[in-house]
Amino acid sequence: MLKVAFFINSLAGGGAERILSTIIHQLNNRLEITLVLIEDIIEFNIPNNVKIIYLSRKGSNSENGLRKFLNIGLFAYRFAKVCKEEEIDISFSLTTRPNLINVLSKNFYKKTKKVVYEVATPSIQYENKSISSYIVKSLIKILYPKADCLLANSKGVRNDLQLNFLKNREVHTIY
Repeated sequence: MLKVAFFINSLAGGGAERILSTIIHQLNNRLEITLVLIEDIIEFNIPNNVKIIYLSRKGSNSENGLRKFLNIGLFAYRFAKVCKEEEIDISFSLTTRPNLINVLSKNFYKKTKKVVYEVATPSIQYENKSISSYIVKSLIKILYPKADCLLANSKGVRNDLQLNFLKNREVHTIY
């Protein structure tokens, strides 16, 4: 059976989190699923046979925006270790920070195929002139093209990625 890791910050209430919970329920009997979370927060029902692994036990409120992105190398190493130990075939990440970590983890373990699903419009989400916004936009330009598959949740997000971050790279839309 195909082994898939679904990777997101947490399962705190939100749109991407609800989407992931729905996907897990729909695919639970067809795939061997491991849910990987950065933070120990789950507000959605997850099937009992889904393995859950946490990369950190800290809550998201304990880190500021810049610090969250400065530690992605550590989380990429931890995520790669999970992929190797669990023999994950495909890792599917949602939202920017897990997407960056997912792709960066290829540097530590190359066997897992990386699927990135962007659910926000990065050029709007990171439009302010802060150092953290600059870092995130730069990382998206550098790392997203290295993903094995790029997905967006709308044509608008797809267009933003292609025009502003991923020139000459196909991005598929899954609503």
